Amino acid sequence: MKEPKEDEKGFALMLKTVKLDRKREKRDRSLMGRALLSYAQCKSQSKFLLRFSQKEINKMSPSELIAIYKTVVEYYKTEISYVGNVSLNDIKSALEKEVDLFSNDKEEPYLERERAPLSKNKVIIVHDKKAIQSQVYFYIPDDKRDFSEYAKLKAFNSYFAGGFSGIITQEIREYRSLAYSTGGGYIFPVKSNAFFYGYIGCQADKTIKAITVLDSLMNNMPQKPERINSLQKSLKLSTVSSYPNFKKLDEHISYYQNQGFKQDPNIDAYQQYENLTMDQIVKFYESSIKGKPRVITIYGDKSKMDQDQLKQFGEVEIIQLKEVIKF
Repeated sequence: MKEPKEDEKGFALMLKTVKLDRKREKRDRSLMGRALLSYAQCKSQSKFLLRFSQKEINKMSPSELIAIYKTVVEYYKTEISYVGNVSLNDIKSALEKEVDLFSNDKEEPYLERERAPLSKNKVIIVHDKKAIQSQVYFYIPDDKRDFSEYAKLKAFNSYFAGGFSGIITQEIREYRSLAYSTGGGYIFPVKSNAFFYGYIGCQADKTIKAITVLDSLMNNMPQKPERINSLQKSLKLSTVSSYPNFKKLDEHISYYQNQGFKQDPNIDAYQQYENLTMDQIVKFYESSIKGKPRVITIYGDKSKMDQDQLKQFGEVEIIQLKEVIKF
C-alpha cells in the first residue's frame, strides 16, 4: 500500500479488459435504460457521465494512476475494519506497530450525488431502432425523510413494489402480461432527498399500455388490507433471514453509519411490523408519491410507440444516447 510499483503488463491487461467491457455495454440495453434513469436523476452528475471514456483511459499511464493513488494514501485518513475473534487490543497493537497509516488527517464527508429538481411531468426517450424491448423507468423525487419512517418505508416497498406479491408485478406482469420484468422501490438516502422509482421491461409494442397501468397505480394505489397479516410475517422473516454473516458485518455497519443511523434500523422496524396497518402504508404513499411530479424514461424503439399518447404523461423530450452515457 505504501510503495506500489508500476506494472506495464497489468496496465495493458486493464486496457484490454476495459475495451471488452465497453464493447459489451453497447449491447446491454438494460444498462442503457439504467443510464437514462441516472441522467434523469442527476443530469451531468450521472455516474455514467462522470466516468472516463475509453479514449481518455487509453491516454493514461501507470505512473499517472500511481500518482493519484499515492495522493490519497499519503494524505487521507485510513479506516480499517475488523471482524473476528482475536481481541481488539491485540489487533490494535499489531496495527499500530506494523502499519504506518495513522498520521494522516485529511478526510472528505460522505455525500450523495445531487439530484436535479423536477417541477412538471416529463417523458425522456432514447431511440434505438434495434431494440425489440423497451426499458422503462418512473422516477419521483421526494424530500428528506426522518429516521422514524424506516419501517413504513420497508412495508410500503414490500407491499407496492416487492417481488412477485407486490402490486406493480401483479397488476402489470401477472394479471395483464404486459411486461417480462417489473420492479421498483422507495429509496431512503438519509443524507439527501429520497425518491421512488418503478421499472418495466416490456415488448416495444406494449410500452404505452404498460406505462398507462403503472401510471394509474402511481396515481391511485390499490388498497388490499387483507394482505396485512402475510405482509407482517414476510417483513419479519426477511429482517431475520437478511442479517449479514460475519464477513459482511463491517460493510453493513459502515453503510448505516454513512446514512446517519446510530444503530441497525431493522431492530426497531422488526417491532413496528407487529402493529402494521394498511392505513400506515396508504399515508406513506400519499405523503411520498401521490400527486408528485415524475419523469418517465424510455429506452427503446420510438417508432413502436404512439407519440401523441405519450404526451398525456408529460412533456416529451428525445435525446441521444451519447448524452446519457460515456463510452
